[in-house]
Amino acid sequence: MARFVFRLAAVLRQRAAVEKLRQADVAALEMQRASGESVITSCQTSLAMLREEMRVMLTPTSICGKAPDTRGARMQAAASLALDARARRHVIQLSGVHQRLAVARRALLAAVKDRRAVELLKERQYADYLYEQQQADSALMDEVAQRSFVMESGSVSGLGSGTRGSLT
Repeated sequence: MARFVFRLAAVLRQRAAVEKLRQADVAALEMQRASGESVITSCQTSLAMLREEMRVMLTPTSICGKAPDTRGARMQAAASLALDARARRHVIQLSGVHQRLAVARRALLAAVKDRRAVELLKERQYADYLYEQQQADSALMDEVAQRSFVMESGSVSGLGSGTRGSLT
């Protein structure tokens, strides 16, 4: 029996390799996204803590009779502003990562479609190959049955001792 050979196997391998590269690109961008989001979250947490500390510094204490610590509050405000600027920078960077991630996902989707198209072509060609093999086997079986019938009918009717179906 003949073997099925897909002539576009190299194209299929190449498209699968391209898809793998696109998956790696998406994974790298997802890691950047996760890292950026964690930095922004930590900045927000730190900002909340700084604001709480500043609120405590500016609250006059009735027990000790101390005045609010304006110098410490000013330092906290400066630190808070610097942290806020850092968070905003990371938000802008994260926006760029999201845009690149969207482009990478579209490229991955296109690569998957391209590979799948070649796989479908391979499946169709394989189905055609199986159909042709089945047809060839059926024709061969018909030929064998026909020859067997001719040989049996020739020997049963006693027509031709050695003349295989000739009527003369």
